Amino acid sequence: SKLYYVRGGPHLWISSLLHKRGALTTAKIWEEFQRDKTTNPDDIQSKTYLKAKILSQMEAEGKIARARAPDLPQYKYGGWKVRPSRAFKNTAPDVLAQLRPLPNVRRRDYLEYLQENGIELPKKDHRIE
Repeated sequence: SKLYYVRGGPHLWISSLLHKRGALTTAKIWEEFQRDKTTNPDDIQSKTYLKAKILSQMEAEGKIARARAPDLPQYKYGGWKVRPSRAFKNTAPDVLAQLRPLPNVRRRDYLEYLQENGIELPKKDHRIE
């Protein structure tokens, strides 16, 4: 079987947003999606669709997890955080290399791509995801 890389779509967009900004609530994710002119508006039709279909599916796949969001600090699990090892599992190495900060993903193809292009490797992180 051939490995297909993910290069776009709502899951990658949400994962990269959470990677850049940290934990966010569903409302903040929806606001950012509406504000971002580079996205296809048909990817996420409504905030309800975002909650019911996309975020719940991403949580079931282990790409994101519940976390405390800065805009709702009174709720321990009021937001979402990304789990890079799962969220970027099938993402193309060149797409990952464009993210800042670089995701800490231990994949051979990604690490080889970074070395080939002279990009400094991310430091090993011992946190449990």
